[in-house]
Amino acid sequence: MKKKVLSIFIVIIIFCITIYSGISNSKKTQKLEDLLKNTKDIAKRIDILIKLSGKYINSGKFVKAYESAKLLLRLGNKVQDFRAIGKACENIADYYLNQDDYHKARNYFIKAKSNFLIIKDSESLAYVYKQLGAINYLLGKTEDAILNLHDSLNLYNKLKKINYNEDVADIYNMLGNIYFETGKRDKALNHLFKALRLLRNSKNPLKVDVYLSISFIFQENKDYKKMLEFLNLAEKLSRKENYINSLSDVYITKAMYYENIKDYDKALKYYNKSINLNKRGNNKLSTAGILNNMGEIYRKLGDFKKAKLLYESSLKIYKEINNETGESVCYNNLALIYSKSKDYRKALNLLKISEKLSKKSDNTNLLKEIYLNYSDFFEKLRNYKKSLYYYKKRN
Repeated sequence: MKKKVLSIFIVIIIFCITIYSGISNSKKTQKLEDLLKNTKDIAKRIDILIKLSGKYINSGKFVKAYESAKLLLRLGNKVQDFRAIGKACENIADYYLNQDDYHKARNYFIKAKSNFLIIKDSESLAYVYKQLGAINYLLGKTEDAILNLHDSLNLYNKLKKINYNEDVADIYNMLGNIYFETGKRDKALNHLFKALRLLRNSKNPLKVDVYLSISFIFQENKDYKKMLEFLNLAEKLSRKENYINSLSDVYITKAMYYENIKDYDKALKYYNKSINLNKRGNNKLSTAGILNNMGEIYRKLGDFKKAKLLYESSLKIYKEINNETGESVCYNNLALIYSKSKDYRKALNLLKISEKLSKKSDNTNLLKEIYLNYSDFFEKLRNYKKSLYYYKKRN
């Protein structure tokens, strides 16, 4: 049985970036906060809290958004205001999504959906379906993700407003990534170019993500001229608009390219450049993924001590940000390291932890890879019965 080594680094933009007006936005927020303090009427407080929570989300103040959404939820439940309950659940979900707690985020988006369906709020439903699609994609629930994203797309198309172009582009981008991962490259490119057309006059960082996705597909197709064309467009836009996180993604894509052609020195160089940018942008999730990928390089080079240290560093960050999928990946990769020294007892114990976390985070694709590694380990231990059991379980 052929063992497939697990290495995961997925870059996906979940939130559409909202461009807000700095000082004037702060003044508007302050005005709403003052109004809330001086208003006792529940209906008026609900209207203020809906606006206020939205402004907190758009300006990245997720803790304040969470606190105001919790108050909104209490008031909404008190008077059975389904719009208020839905908006509160939506904002609480966005808070948990920002914390990388995908399960709590999904649960609150589902609650939001139930309330928006009652009042037939198509605009809010379109957003909720989009976010559910993104979460299911991250959790490896590909079919559910596609259904959610198409539900969102249908609603946005019915609304027919130009200001939804970036939301629709975001959906096409995610669908493009999903179709690529399922081996449908032509369909993936078709969706990504649709996203690009919608973003032609936009400076949204999502445009960089689309360029990178297209570049990666051309790389897989061995069309390196096209790959470099879109990679250069991504880098140019990131530098021009000073998009730190996007430029970090450009360096990751370059690193992955050099890793694929086995130029590991250049790959490590670009991974390190990306980590330095992540320190400025405080992008811990990205850094954890990079450290895991760097561990993979050193594992391939046979430097298992260095690989182990990098996997452990990645694991530490994933634990810090409570990302169970990332933790599962690291435990799986550490199991591979211990298997190299034929310490299968330790390797199997690490796989058990990985399996438990994978089930908890409900990541079916990751679980399949873990079962394949179980099968490989038991085969090497000449326990062919268990090896076959896990091989069948994987399929």
